[in-house]
This record gives sequence, structure tokens and C-alpha cells, in this order.
Amino acid sequence: ATDTELRGTVRRLAGCPLGQRALREQACGYSHNKFNMLLEPRLDNIVYPITQKATDWMHCFYVHGVWNTVLYIVLMALVASGVAAAAAQDLHDFVLLWTLPGRLGGERAGRSLAEPFSKARWTAAKKAKYIKCQASTALSLCAIVCYWLLTVFHRAGVCCIEIDCYVHVCDIIDLIQSIPHGRVTADDIDAAVDKLLSKALEAHWHRFIGPKWHWMVHFGDQLRRFAHKIRALLSCWTHERKHKVIKRFGELHRSTCSMEEGILADVTLQHLYDMESVDKFDKSPRLLKPMTACSTLVAHRLRAIAGIPNGMPIYAARRARCNEFEVCHVRDVVLYWGHAGGLVFGQVWFFFQYGMHPAMALIACWPTVSREPSYGSATVQMDEIDIITTPVSDIVRALTYKRRKDGKANVLVPSIYRAQI
Repeated sequence: ATDTELRGTVRRLAGCPLGQRALREQACGYSHNKFNMLLEPRLDNIVYPITQKATDWMHCFYVHGVWNTVLYIVLMALVASGVAAAAAQDLHDFVLLWTLPGRLGGERAGRSLAEPFSKARWTAAKKAKYIKCQASTALSLCAIVCYWLLTVFHRAGVCCIEIDCYVHVCDIIDLIQSIPHGRVTADDIDAAVDKLLSKALEAHWHRFIGPKWHWMVHFGDQLRRFAHKIRALLSCWTHERKHKVIKRFGELHRSTCSMEEGILADVTLQHLYDMESVDKFDKSPRLLKPMTACSTLVAHRLRAIAGIPNGMPIYAARRARCNEFEVCHVRDVVLYWGHAGGLVFGQVWFFFQYGMHPAMALIACWPTVSREPSYGSATVQMDEIDIITTPVSDIVRALTYKRRKDGKANVLVPSIYRAQI
């Protein structure tokens, strides 16, 4: 359909006799609403319902979406295979082993991250026939669950087709998140969606394929139409985070007479206050909320390691913006550009700055033991011998990792960096 055809359909529905409207709505697949913008002639040159249409990939995958359904099917397949009778509990315990980047909660996030696979939540999921959790939790779980399925079951030949479907879902999500980096094309998205749909049909999942599966087919076309303007696919992550602000002010209101107006005023004032921040839109590498180094011992060691002159004040911070995409915290495991020119792993110990020098990071280098691109991971040695300083702008990404008892760690690596490590 074209913009003109859809606009004509809406206006014909508005003029349709009331007794015939329900059947007419069913025939054209559109419901009448007297407040529909397409009924306003003054908006004909502003609102283009087909040309401007874009679906939200967050709701497509994570709000009773493709990811929730596919993971539920995979877990049920593992249970039915007899290999993992308590698949959800096993996954719950596995997720607890992982540490997220500090901006996502760090070590404290493990318990809430594993909650969707607790006994009570798994019972609710089986009743609903999809995994129930917040979209942000699902996004953090995506790669961890993929690693578990590939390393434990897929390489043992268990439920390979079902796991392949889940891997293809993760590939699409990874590609969509990589679009702002300029390394993903619309053809890449189309190819990944085709792989998922083909594998889903091979698994005989016809009855599970709903409307949100169809949304994915249009993501490649949306990227072709809008990439030159926004360099991303539209999503509602920012809008969903605003719900927290509304809930915060809503808890303070006790009178329902003016509740709507009061909350709207509070949220608007908070938004205006936040916008007044000098560095609100500053994406340059820098320390966030820097303070004077509090310990004489720390300052002495920094002067020795970085060659900082005596008497020059040193400013420290627990967080730093590394680039337009990433904010890192102390204790994060990161991927950064090493002095030899390649991407290497390390753990951030400190962020500091002195004089007119750029913001720096003190990093413990973790040598790479092995690379597992098929699992989307690498194994590194947790080492505290080689300590280096590097500009925070050299840090590319904070990573999710799992410590092992043998002094090594498994690190999950996004697809756009796997060929460079």
C-alpha cells in the first residue's frame, strides 16, 4: 500500500455507516478512530504513514517478542531431550557466574539477571509459553545464554536446530546494536533474518511464528531508508527508561484530583534541569565526576608508573567516558588498543588525569590464551604483573566475563571485534 491508499482507506472507514463499519474494518485490517491523524487534511504533507513507518526492534525481540519465545522453545526442547531435565535451574546457576560491565550493575547484577530462571518464574514462563523478564535484563542475558547453549549442548549434538535458531536471533540483535558503528549494512540484516526464518521453518516452528517475526523482515528496508538520518534502527530504550522518572514522582503523589498534571509538571521540570547540565551532550573522552586522588599512596604509585611530576595535582574518577558509545567503570574488563596496535584485554584499576594531559586509565593486561570465534568469546589469563597506562580514548568496549578457578576468565566479545583480537 502507498501513503495515499492508506489515507483513503482511513477516510472511507470514517464515512462508512456504523452498521457496516465492523465488517469493513475486518476486511481492510484497520480500525477507525475519530482522533486518527490521517483524518486531518492539514497533515497530508506532514504525515506519511507508509514512508515514515518504522518498527521498534526492542519490542520486537524483548517484549513478549522473538527472543522470549525462542529461548522458551529451546529450554523446553532441552527438557524434552532428557539431557537437561532442569534446564532452567542449570541456566540460573550458570548466569550467576558472570560479571557485567559496571554501567550494567557489575558483580551485583548476577542475582537479578538470573531471576527469570528461578523456580517460580520458570513455572510462570511455562504457563505463558515465553520467558518473562524486563527488556534490559533480556539484552544482558542474550550473549550469556548463547555461550551456554553452544558450549554445553550444541557441541555435544543436542537440540542443534533449536539452538541454531537462538544463535541466529542473537546474531540479528548483535548486528542491530553494531549499526551505529558504521560496520553493518541493510543486506547484512536481511541475510541474518533469512537465516533465522529458514532455520525456524526447518525446526517446524510454524505455530510459534507471530506478527513480531514479520517485523524483522522490514528491518533491512528501514535501515536503507533512515540510516543516512539516524545511523540506527529506531528503538524505545530511552523512552522506557523515562518510566522510572514517572514512577519516582508518582510515588510522591497522594491526591488523585491533580495527579496527572502534577506528575507531568514534575517530569518536565526534571527534564529541563537535566538538560541544563554543561556536559549533557558531551561525548568526548573524559573523567566523569573527577575528584582529587584521595590517597597519598595511590598518588605516589601513579607518579611512579606514569611519570607524573611531584607537586602536580592528580584527579581521579571511578567512571570515564571512553567514546561516544561507551562509559567504563573501575574493575571493568575492557577491550582496548594495545601499544602494539591490536585489540587486547585488560582490567581497569584506575582512571586519572593530571595537568593538560588527556584522561588516562591504569590497566592490568590480561594476555589472550585462546580465541573461540564460533562461541563469540575468548579465554584470557587474569594477570596482575603487566600494568600499563593508556588514554581512556583507547578503550573500545567494556565486556561481560566469567572468572574460572584456574586463574583464567571467559570473555564475551561482540561480533564486530572478533576478527581483531
